[in-house]
Amino acid sequence: MPEDKDKRFENTLEVMAKGILIGGSLGAIAGWFFMDTARALMLGALTGCLASLSLRSLRERRKK
Repeated sequence: MPEDKDKRFENTLEVMAKGILIGGSLGAIAGWFFMDTARALMLGALTGCLASLSLRSLRERRKK
């Protein structure tokens, strides 16, 4: 059972890291054109992380 929890935790960290990177990248691009770069980067990273966790949750519910 602990291996299952470790695998789930690693999967969660991986999903969050991908979301932060993708969201931060999109935020940086938006910062070049629309708003302050630092603010856009942080908002992009935050929303990317939350979106990736939501997507992972949706996929897990569909598996059941």
